[in-house]
This record gives sequence, structure tokens and C-alpha cells, in this order.
Amino acid sequence: LKVEEDCQVLCGQLIPSLKLFERQNKQYDLIYADPPYHTSMDLAGQACLYSEYVIQWVDNSHLLIPGGTLFIEEDARHPPKMLPLQTLILKDSRKFGRSLLQRYEATKIT
Repeated sequence: LKVEEDCQVLCGQLIPSLKLFERQNKQYDLIYADPPYHTSMDLAGQACLYSEYVIQWVDNSHLLIPGGTLFIEEDARHPPKMLPLQTLILKDSRKFGRSLLQRYEATKIT
């Protein structure tokens, strides 16, 4: 396929990386996030799953190009709540053993 020239794999701590890429005005075709399963964070004064925080962060950012894809993993026993989204649409959700993989697609930013 010879996609190596067109691809860049970035590994790092998820939240600091997302914030850095946002400051740098980076945009991506695909984001694959594998946050710690069933871990709580604070989102606007409310406890939420780490995965819910990531979904909301990407939804409120310009990190994905229109038509871009966010894949996010979570413990299938504790799926992310379906929160109101502005730019992401849940396209698919599949269970693999104890893991849940969700696929979101970015629409235009409103």
C-alpha cells in the first residue's frame, strides 16, 4: 500500500497530546484513543469516564477533519454515556471480549 509516507503515528499521554495538537492547530484524518478503562475525570464539574472526556474534547475541537474518524476503546461493562455532540456522530459500536470499540465520524464544525 505504501502508506508510510502519508501516515504519522503519534504515541503519548492522551489528554496532554490532544491539548498540544489543538494549540498547534493540527488536524487529523484518524484518532485512535485507548484511554484507561473505567477511569473517572472531571468534566465541567461532573465526574465522567476518561473516554467520555476524550469524546467531548474531540467533539469541541478542530482536531478531526470533516469526515475524519475517532476510534475510542472502553471497558464494555462501562460504556461511555451518550452525551450531546456537536460535530461527532456515533457510526458504530462493537464489543470485543471485555472491550468496546466505538467509531465516531466528524461532521463540519458548527
